[in-house]
Amino acid sequence: MNFNWKYGLINNIPFLFLLIALYLQHSFTQIIEIPHYLLFLISLVVGLYLLYYFSWERPFIRKHPEYKSSNRKISRLGWTITAIGLGLMLVLIGFSDPNSYPFIWSVLTLTLFVRDSLSLQI
Repeated sequence: MNFNWKYGLINNIPFLFLLIALYLQHSFTQIIEIPHYLLFLISLVVGLYLLYYFSWERPFIRKHPEYKSSNRKISRLGWTITAIGLGLMLVLIGFSDPNSYPFIWSVLTLTLFVRDSLSLQI
């Protein structure tokens, strides 16, 4: 079983961008009094993702087709990790306070990263 962290990272960059934006929004909500701060963060994340996608991910996938999602298959261990991670997320949602959504998003991002890193090339 190979742990292909490059594929996991490449495939989950949008979730990492959103995770960073959530932590920024969660951290600076009381400090920054901009009325449309969340809208600004979302537009910043979308802009960064589009820049990343068109300038780096798309050319990289064209040069390395083995990193294309259609050329990968999630392994049994990957599905097991996904089930455990989603179960942990449901438990966290049920027992945590409403302000802990960045931590819940962190669990989701980590679960998806591990799942994609354990995928097999077909």
